[in-house]
Amino acid sequence: MHKPVTWGYTLRPAPGVVTVRRLAGPGAVVDLEREHNELVTAPVGKLLFKFAIPSIVALMVHAAYNIVDRIFVGRMVGPDGLAATSVAFPPLMIQFAFIILICVGQSSIVSIRMGQKDRDGARAVFANGLWMSAVMSVLLAVAAVVFADPVLRLSGAGESILPMARGYMLVTLIGTACLAASFTLNFHIRAAGHPKVSMVLMLVGSGFNILLDPIFIGPLGMGVMGAAVATVIAEGISATVSAIWLFRHPEVPSLTRATMRPNPRLCGSMLYLGLGPFFSNIVGSVQFSILNYQVLRFGGELAVGITGVAFAMSSFVSLPVFGISDGMQPIAGFNHGAGNHDRVRRVVWLSVLWGTVAACAGAVVVEVFPRPIVGLFSRDQQFVDMAVRAIRIVFITAPILGLQALGTRYFQSVGRGGISAFLSLSRQLIFYVPLLLLLPPMMGLDGVWWTAPAADVVSTAVTAVMLVWGLRHVEPPRRQPDMQTPRS
Repeated sequence: MHKPVTWGYTLRPAPGVVTVRRLAGPGAVVDLEREHNELVTAPVGKLLFKFAIPSIVALMVHAAYNIVDRIFVGRMVGPDGLAATSVAFPPLMIQFAFIILICVGQSSIVSIRMGQKDRDGARAVFANGLWMSAVMSVLLAVAAVVFADPVLRLSGAGESILPMARGYMLVTLIGTACLAASFTLNFHIRAAGHPKVSMVLMLVGSGFNILLDPIFIGPLGMGVMGAAVATVIAEGISATVSAIWLFRHPEVPSLTRATMRPNPRLCGSMLYLGLGPFFSNIVGSVQFSILNYQVLRFGGELAVGITGVAFAMSSFVSLPVFGISDGMQPIAGFNHGAGNHDRVRRVVWLSVLWGTVAACAGAVVVEVFPRPIVGLFSRDQQFVDMAVRAIRIVFITAPILGLQALGTRYFQSVGRGGISAFLSLSRQLIFYVPLLLLLPPMMGLDGVWWTAPAADVVSTAVTAVMLVWGLRHVEPPRRQPDMQTPRS
């Protein structure tokens, strides 16, 4: 076992390190140095609970929004509306891939920099994340206007649902700036050690989304496109509130003139660490397009809407696991930066245990009560019957999701983005896509649904082997010249 090393950094304030203090209320003072030292001294279980629960709550509310959104669309528009959102989903996954590419890399380096007591380094990372988000928002908006119809047809849109899918996709992609700002600010606040604030800010966006959805879909007569309008407005509100909070709390590294300069090498480091979830979403977009095509081929247009319902339910079950991984990331990254590798190992295995328990609980609920759940989305009996069968198959391997997701997130947290990218691609590209092409011709529509469980089993085995190896061969965090920034 490797002995913890500090790589030139101590757990007490070093010469020249300023301890930032702010009034939190009458007579109350928050010591930033104490808050950060908690990450390397407090019990791992207590820390994981503190960081994971707010993220789980926020993500569950966000998942609830996705489900409520589809319920409104299914009830107010009908099965065609559900199909339209399903075929628009692959291009929206590309949008999310670029957002998460920046956010994950940014938050991983911020956590490591905070562990190394490099506040200006954290500020530079945040500033460059904002620069990249702005450029990415413009490019995606232009691409949406130019390539909307060809992309939607590749995603499986027929002529009957193309207009609805087009409106939904265009509004969401043109509004990328609102979504990118909301996510970039939220990830930064959580990585800097404020998970509860991050949770509240996510709840602001999701809450407004749920409130605005039925208004824009129904009374305002915008249909499926109204759901997209509500999303963009809600995320814009969330981003505004996040920015106000951030700039009123100087203990969180934000922006200074000295760290605002674009740094291409630093941007490259951030993008490298975000490659795992980026490729996961890009391949997921291709995968979802092929899935829609195979579902349309072997089950017809009615079955296409089932993919959207199954995804919404899958999100609700899997997001607690992702919330635990969000809680693990700053703890693992901070302690990796501080050289406390034993604590990194402990938080990873504890996270895997919690994630497995959460995934098992969600799977049990879905497997026991599929018909009442599906009935929320549609009154069409044929649709309900087909969806229940699909969901029972897809969720069979849900209990192993914890090991798969948390193993991949560990490598992101400690700066090993290449391995993270490989693990993400192994499930979605190396295993899922070939099985999706192979099984349906032999098993019909059931073959489409059995593809996910088969890919999960094989890819989780690969992740388990890599995780055990990775925890035994810990690499020290590297202090690259491009991540050094001048003191403000």
